[in-house]
Amino acid sequence: MIAKKYISFDIGATKILKAVIRMRGNKFSFLEIEEEKNPRKEEKIKKIISSYCQYSRKKYWIKKVSFSAACIVNQEKKTASHGKYCYGTDTFDFRFLEKEGFSVRVENDGRCFALGEYFFGKGKDAKSVFSMTLGTNIGGGFIANGNNLRGAHHSAMEISFINFLYENKWQDWDDFCGGDGIERLYKNATG
Repeated sequence: MIAKKYISFDIGATKILKAVIRMRGNKFSFLEIEEEKNPRKEEKIKKIISSYCQYSRKKYWIKKVSFSAACIVNQEKKTASHGKYCYGTDTFDFRFLEKEGFSVRVENDGRCFALGEYFFGKGKDAKSVFSMTLGTNIGGGFIANGNNLRGAHHSAMEISFINFLYENKWQDWDDFCGGDGIERLYKNATG
C-alpha cells in the first residue's frame, strides 16, 4: 500500500495548527507539526497558509491541502462563513491556494473531530458517532452509518450559532458556554 502525504491545517479562533501527515491505509503519522497564534486578519492568515504550503511542497513534494476550519463551512465553495472573529472577514475563501497549484479540501472542525473519532478513535467500531467540541465556541459533528451530516445550510452541529431568548434578548449559545462567553461572564460578575 502506497503512503500518501497531505498538508493539513486546523484553524481555530485562537491558534492555527500546521502539519504534514502521511496516510497509509487507515493509519496516519505526523511528519511535522507547528502551532502559531491566529492573527485574526485575513491577509495574515492567507500568508501563513501560503508560506507553509510552499515550504511543504518544496520539502515533501505535496500538492494536496486539507483544512479543519472553524465556523460554517461550505465544502463546494471552499469557504468558511460567519467567522469575522476568527478570520478577520465574514467569509474566508480557501480557493486562493488553487491559484498556487494546490488541491484544496475544507471541512468544519467539529465534523473533522467526529470523523477522526469515527475512523481512528473510540468510535471506529460504531455505526454512528456524535461529538461536541468546546473551545472559543461550541461545535460538533454527527456521523451516521459513515455519512458526515452537514445539514441543508452547512451548519449542522454548529451549536454556537443556535439562538435562544434570555432576559428579553436573543443570545447565542457561545455567549454563555463557549470559552469567550465564559470569560466575559466571569469578568462581568467579578470585575
